[in-house]
Amino acid sequence: MSTVVEIDTNTVNLWIDQGLESGIWSGEGIDAAVTAVNKGATLLDKKKPGWVKNVVPSMLRMSSASFCIIGQTYGNYDQYVGVTFGSDEYDGTSETYERAIEHGFMISSDSKPYPWELLDRVWVYMLTMRAKLDTQVELSLQ
Repeated sequence: MSTVVEIDTNTVNLWIDQGLESGIWSGEGIDAAVTAVNKGATLLDKKKPGWVKNVVPSMLRMSSASFCIIGQTYGNYDQYVGVTFGSDEYDGTSETYERAIEHGFMISSDSKPYPWELLDRVWVYMLTMRAKLDTQVELSLQ
């Protein structure tokens, strides 16, 4: 069972302000990223209990095969993303790619509705709240 943690308005507004500087973040993008990260964390809790102990938030770079959530959890994104979804290896199919986007492990090729930087921030927020509360959390926007 997860504890629901509301992301405070100041944090969301800060993310929007920082993203608006480059013209790429929106409230809609933040909502999509939060939804995806919640799905990804829930999946990892089922597939690899204790995964969060392997992840160093300060080193998290979702655009890196070694330093993303999957990379830090298993060792390498390309090698283990398929394992996360129940296959033996990454098969390179569009289905695996779409599922990775849906679960906050990847972004779409056009960076919509959110870019890597926003995905990093939402995952770090998730990890920080889990460490602080010492429990599984589900992020929610106020």
